[in-house]
Amino acid sequence: MFDLAELTTPRAISLVLGILVVGVALLGARRVPVVQKYQRLIVVIGAALIFVGLVGTYQPRMALERVRLILTGGLVDVGGYYLRIECWGEGTPTVVMDAGMSQDRTTWGQVPEGIAKFTRVCIYDRAGVGESDNGPRPRTSERIVQELDALIRNSNITGPLVLVGHSFGGANARLYASQHPAQVQGLVLVDSVQEDEIERYAELIPPEQQLYYLKEHLVGLYESIDIKESLEQVRAAKLPPSIRLTVVAAGNPDEFETRPYAQIHQELQETLARLVPDAKLVIASRSGHFIQMDEPELIVQQVHEMVNRVRADMQVPPTR
Repeated sequence: MFDLAELTTPRAISLVLGILVVGVALLGARRVPVVQKYQRLIVVIGAALIFVGLVGTYQPRMALERVRLILTGGLVDVGGYYLRIECWGEGTPTVVMDAGMSQDRTTWGQVPEGIAKFTRVCIYDRAGVGESDNGPRPRTSERIVQELDALIRNSNITGPLVLVGHSFGGANARLYASQHPAQVQGLVLVDSVQEDEIERYAELIPPEQQLYYLKEHLVGLYESIDIKESLEQVRAAKLPPSIRLTVVAAGNPDEFETRPYAQIHQELQETLARLVPDAKLVIASRSGHFIQMDEPELIVQQVHEMVNRVRADMQVPPTR
C-alpha cells in the first residue's frame, strides 16, 4: 500500500507534475490544437511522471527509456512483445544483421558504422537477448524468422534486403532468405553454423563423451533455442538459385583446437559456399570465429561488394 510518509520531495513534485500534465491533456485537448495533436504523448509523459512519484526513480527511468524507444522506433512490437532495433545510413538495399547465439546487437562492433557509410544498415536483438523482450516458446529458427519478418515490416524497412548472419544468425538468415526470395537479394554468412557441424565435431570427441556433447549442443539452453529443431528447419529450406551468396570463414589456424577440427570447419564452410551457383568463399586468415571483431574491415568490404552487386542489377550506381 502506498505510504505518504515515504514520499520524498522530488517524488512529490513528480507526482504533482504528472497529475497536472494528464489533466492538461484530458481537459485541454478540445481547446488547444497543439494539445489535441500530441494528446497521447502528453498522457504517456504524465503517467510516467506519476509513476516516478509513486515508486521512485530507478525503475521509472528504465520505463521512461522504454517509452522513448517505443515512440522513436527503437523498440518495435512484433506481436505483443518488443524487439530492439537500431538503424543508420541511407540508401538501398538495406542491410539487416543477425548476431550469433546469445549475442546481442553490439557483437557487430564497428561493422555497422562502416556499412552505414554506403547504405542503410539495421542491427537488432533477438527476443530474450539484449534489450529485447522475451518471446514465446519453443524458440526455433522458424519463430525467430517470423519475428524478424514482423520487425522488418513494422519498422517500415523496405526491400531489397541484404542479410548478414554470424554463426547461428547465419542459419536464421538462410531460412529467412528461403522464405522471402523476392525480398532478399543478397546473403553474407559470417563463419555461419552449418546444419551438420555438431555431429561432425562430435566425431572428434572420445566416444564416452559424445552423448553428453550432443545432448548439450543439440538441446542446448543457450537463448532457450531448440538447436536440433532449428538446424533441421534450415536443412529443409532451399535458397533460391539466383540469390547472391558470400561465405566468410574463419581461417586463423591458431584459433582452432586441433588440425582435424580446423579441417572439418573448412569442409563445412565450403559446403555452405556450394548452396547456390556462383557463391563466393572468403577466408579470413587473421580471424577466429568472431571475424567482425578480428577483421571488421573485411566484413565491411564483403558487404559493400554485395550491396554493389545488388545495385548493379537494380541499375543503381555503385558506391566506393
